[in-house]
Amino acid sequence: MKEPVPLASPPFRRRSRMSRHLAVVLALIVSAPRLAGAVNSCQLRIGRAVVGYSNARLKAISSCEDKRSKGTLPASTICRPQCSGTAKPQAPCRTDTDCGLCVGGTNTGALCGANPDCPGGSCNTGTCQAVTDPSTATRLASAQSRYTSVIVHGCPGTLPPIGPACDDSAATASTLAACITAPVQDTDVETINADTLARTFYDSAAPVTDVGLRKCEAAISRQTRSYLGRRMKAIKKCEEKQARAVLPGPCPDATVIAAFDVARTKLDTAIRKFCSETQLAGTMPELKFGVPCESYKLVTYKRGPMNANAIPVQDRLIRCITDAAAGVADRMMDIPYVDPESSDFRSGVAAGDGSPDGAIFWTRLPDSTMGAFLDVVLGADFTGPLVGGTPVAVSSNPGDDGAVKKAVTGLSPGTVYSYRFRQGTKSSRVGRLVTPPSPSTEAPVRLGWSGDSNAFFRPFSVLDLLRLPAVDAWLFIGDTIYGDDPRSSGLDAMTVQDYYAKYRENREDGALRDILATAGTYVQWDDHEVRNDFAGASPIWMVSPRVVNGNKAFRVYSPIRENTGDSMQLYRSFRWGSLAEFFLIDDRQYRSPKYTCCNTAAESGFVLNDDDTTCHVSGEALVPSSTCNTAMADSSRTILGAAQKAWLENGLMNSTATFKFIMNGPPITQLLFVPYDRWEAWPAERTEILDFIQNNSLKNVIWLSTDLHGIVISPERVDTGMTHFTPEIVAGAIGMDPIFRELPPSVLGVLPAIPGILTQVSEFDLDRFNIVTINVDPGAPAVARFDFVDRTGLTIHSISFDAVP
Repeated sequence: MKEPVPLASPPFRRRSRMSRHLAVVLALIVSAPRLAGAVNSCQLRIGRAVVGYSNARLKAISSCEDKRSKGTLPASTICRPQCSGTAKPQAPCRTDTDCGLCVGGTNTGALCGANPDCPGGSCNTGTCQAVTDPSTATRLASAQSRYTSVIVHGCPGTLPPIGPACDDSAATASTLAACITAPVQDTDVETINADTLARTFYDSAAPVTDVGLRKCEAAISRQTRSYLGRRMKAIKKCEEKQARAVLPGPCPDATVIAAFDVARTKLDTAIRKFCSETQLAGTMPELKFGVPCESYKLVTYKRGPMNANAIPVQDRLIRCITDAAAGVADRMMDIPYVDPESSDFRSGVAAGDGSPDGAIFWTRLPDSTMGAFLDVVLGADFTGPLVGGTPVAVSSNPGDDGAVKKAVTGLSPGTVYSYRFRQGTKSSRVGRLVTPPSPSTEAPVRLGWSGDSNAFFRPFSVLDLLRLPAVDAWLFIGDTIYGDDPRSSGLDAMTVQDYYAKYRENREDGALRDILATAGTYVQWDDHEVRNDFAGASPIWMVSPRVVNGNKAFRVYSPIRENTGDSMQLYRSFRWGSLAEFFLIDDRQYRSPKYTCCNTAAESGFVLNDDDTTCHVSGEALVPSSTCNTAMADSSRTILGAAQKAWLENGLMNSTATFKFIMNGPPITQLLFVPYDRWEAWPAERTEILDFIQNNSLKNVIWLSTDLHGIVISPERVDTGMTHFTPEIVAGAIGMDPIFRELPPSVLGVLPAIPGILTQVSEFDLDRFNIVTINVDPGAPAVARFDFVDRTGLTIHSISFDAVP
């Protein structure tokens, strides 16, 4: 290994200690890389084209659809390229291949044009229908020509970094322009664009004969186009200022978020003028919406009198429409402004597992064979004294993909620090860490929380809503990668190098790197760091290298403390002053084999191979049979394992913190339907732990869970019956198929009845990306508050708990 480059020449060491501090700080300031990059006129042209073309395309399609709704164009008119057939009805498309889906076989769910594309299965084909209105076709072609010219003439040389929606297509300026102006972008990210927004607005059968509903439909289209344009322009303005070094970055900043709020308020006010509560709540006639708002009335809920939904229908629709538009704006603006790391430390920096006197600092080195230095400085502005008086030497272990983790002690409780890594003449960005207050200090808690980040759904823009409030730390709980999902990269991870590639892919996302750098991180894994629904105590997983590889990659890429007795152990806890203790449990590594109950009883059984179900033919039963329940109730089955269960119970029993939060993966609340990966499918241990909490009168214990990809709030108890009075809150996802998109179609028919069935659940949101801010304030009593925020910046759910003395 090469020797690290020292901070200064030997004469420097003969200076006084104060002089050394000053010289260190000055050297670090001088060597700090600019967050802003050089102005790139090509990038600015691409940004202009994305904004202009997205709005021109949506306006042309909307004009055509409005005429269909009025009856001035035939109902059969095709206003945008869209699929016919049963596989992907009305989805945007370029060719027939975009309209087919594989059913069965090794490529289930993949795009296909014919059966040979689906080994072992078949292709449910469809047809891509072209635009049939000549005027609309001309407008779309004109916009495409105009903005293609903007890109081609503005980018005569090498292209700047391009976001994942078009990076595969961006061999030249011409092919990039073709991607941006197509009805569908690259297939390695979720397809959301102007065409999908048009599908959302215009799903009612034409003509819409009710004049009031037709005006409502047109207003929604018009106002959402306006919101889309305002959001995209605000991002573009910020990025251009950052490129010119007018703003330090990253984008969006507080000014941009304020602009988002103004745009959202204008949309909200304008839609309410044309779309009354009575109109939207009605069913005859009813205004229909497409994905992702086709079931907006059912997927967002807050319990009111007689189980009625206390959230007005207007609010439910506006939230859904605004969030859909925000997703399109962020995805399309990520094409020109993907914002790769400005330093040579391409995966960014992070600090985690903070304690009152120390933390773990992480980065990935530019040169894995060469040593480096870590500088930790008192204060947020990187101008205070260097902790310990000297830089800390760091290096990457062989086989660790250039990643380094370094424990630093000697820090003070409840204090802000900044830090940076250096290797030779190269410096990383500056990171921020706030150490927890000492356990005896009654200090407010200001943390963030979410989980489930799949690269297929980049950018993870909802994380900006954690970064900008400057939370002191955040809890990144579960499915930090999707190692087994090939949609974003074609890779189903098996080897440790495969898993490393998945982490590098996620760290390409600017919002994720930004929150890792600006707030301390407490991270825990779930199943997708290995594969869906793996159970570590199953015989196959006890010998499979996949678990070892996934575990190693998680530890290498996470700023977590290594357990000296068992390097694979991940469960641990931390305090935040006297008000909160967090228990990060590992409910994957030690769990007994999963049991799946199938629609055909003969298929039911334990999953004992590298799989997530036994129900390959008939599918999983919506509700398990009595026979299946008996098999799942075996008292020897475990999720935590004996050692971890004893650790958790002992920790809860002896904790002096006011609130005890159990950071969990699959929810512990009884949700009844398709329970096979949740705590319900291990009922003996579930009951044992909940009984332990209740029988020992442990106060202020709250389960905080992810994995479900939705919001579910059970404020008093986790059982449908009047037992186990321990609350649970479920949050997420940062970016993953929402639970509503993963459930079998049979559940849709049950949704209206859910409030009457799951009586312990007070609120839910089943189709929205989200983050949570956790605020615990001292007082008599102390109060813990949880605010759920979607990617528009709107607080969509809130709940508070008063501490029981």
